[in-house]
Amino acid sequence: MKKVIAFALMAASSLVTFQLSAQQSGTVEYNETVKFDIHVDGDASMLPPGIPNEHTMKKILHFTPAESIYVGTNEDEETQQVNDEEDGNRVFVRISEPDEITYVNFKEHRSVDQREFMSRMFLIESPLDSVAWKLTGNRREILGYPCLEATCMNDSILTIAWFTPSIQVPAGPARFNGLPGLILELITNEGKRIISAASVKLEDVAGMIIKPNKGKKMSRKEFNKMVDEKRAEMGEGGGGNHIVIKIRQ
Repeated sequence: MKKVIAFALMAASSLVTFQLSAQQSGTVEYNETVKFDIHVDGDASMLPPGIPNEHTMKKILHFTPAESIYVGTNEDEETQQVNDEEDGNRVFVRISEPDEITYVNFKEHRSVDQREFMSRMFLIESPLDSVAWKLTGNRREILGYPCLEATCMNDSILTIAWFTPSIQVPAGPARFNGLPGLILELITNEGKRIISAASVKLEDVAGMIIKPNKGKKMSRKEFNKMVDEKRAEMGEGGGGNHIVIKIRQ
């Protein structure tokens, strides 16, 4: 059974009508595309053409009004051959999806991330971030669901979210949540990371949401510090999309 409810959104300055589904739990399949910021240390002319500058992964979000879990499908390892036309050398670029799980408990306002880093597993528990979302009043339709646009700034990075009040759960991909509706599209860092819903299935998923428990327990501050230090040692700089290719003669 479905019902229709009308409510006013202050930031939109208008009356908006949405059709609410009686089923407020389900599964979203997302395509998560990450663009690489590639820097070459050495003679850039020796870099063969065709090095990929982005990668798309398939992710799954199971959600209920109380909790959610965001996982990879482990189907996205990609090996690409890049040919150097001048000397005939063949370069193989392998892109594999890291083993990551993000669990969010909305009632307890806490999240648990199971993260793989340098072949080790870590378990990061932390309170949910308090995100100052702002509604823009812009609207569009995604997969047949009417959506509203919201934005936020974090560490000078703009995030744009499109969410549907038709599914009134505060869930979203990764650790993005807290809106009065399910997030179906997310754009961060000027499009360097785009997460778009490919399908939505309303179903009972209570048995699919299991809090992760593998890895060394760390706070988010401790984990971020460790990652930054290791990347600095390897000359990668900050940010997960920053890649340095070193060429030595």
